[in-house]
Amino acid sequence: MIEYLAGRIADNQIGKGRIAGYDRAIYQYGYVLLMEAGMNIFLSVVLGVICHTLPEVLLFLLFFIPLRSYAGGWHMAHAWQCILVTNITILCVTLAAAFLSRYLSAGFLLGADILACAVICIMSPIDTEAKPLEEDEKIIYRKKARIICISELFINMIISLLSWNRFLCVISMSHCILVLSLILEKNNKKKKCRQ
Repeated sequence: MIEYLAGRIADNQIGKGRIAGYDRAIYQYGYVLLMEAGMNIFLSVVLGVICHTLPEVLLFLLFFIPLRSYAGGWHMAHAWQCILVTNITILCVTLAAAFLSRYLSAGFLLGADILACAVICIMSPIDTEAKPLEEDEKIIYRKKARIICISELFINMIISLLSWNRFLCVISMSHCILVLSLILEKNNKKKKCRQ
């Protein structure tokens, strides 16, 4: 459905002379990505409103998306799977943060975040079949992932000083989930190499 709609938009733009016909596939792919991301963010926001965790959802997205874009990690085979897993993850993170932030100290959460950020900086970037990277691109992505990760860690340190444990927990968990995603994709690549 999304691909069909993206194709219709691309065809419409070709018909109006805004894009060349030979660029149709590129634009269609871009529209698919844009619609999938938009749908994912929209559903996450709706989930946050329903669960009364909108600030946590927005914080998770704000910290997870930019870092994930450069660090890489596990990709699902289909968009609907990605949307489902993403929103289940966000639901679990926001609900767990409400519970765990009462019982885990800021020092523990910050320590877990420092460890997660160290792993992210070491492992990043991990490319996939859907997004293969050349060696020069890997250098650029690694640098950007590290800058984003260290910046986010610094912000999380400030949040810990302010004793906003719920937000500290959300950010720390977003980094831990990214570590899990990197490990899963690395193992996935090893399995494919063995076959």
